[in-house]
Amino acid sequence: MKFVQHEDASAEILFSDEEVEIFKETKKLVLSPEALRTFTNHLVNFVAKANFNLPDELQKTETFENDEVFVEKPKSLKGDADKV
Repeated sequence: MKFVQHEDASAEILFSDEEVEIFKETKKLVLSPEALRTFTNHLVNFVAKANFNLPDELQKTETFENDEVFVEKPKSLKGDADKV
């Protein structure tokens, strides 16, 4: 898994072929304590950079506990999934 943050405050999480196969089979992500530590460090870094780079109108929006996160199909790949 590779985390890619862009200057426009968008981000990508790229998965290896093996990780994609695991998702297909299990439909979940299981992290060991060590992997969870690394994953959360990446997420905290994402949050810090994203909040700094977000447009003002997005910085002022609120998020609530039951809000869903919607992903979109990329128009083009910014990151390089082959290098995960």
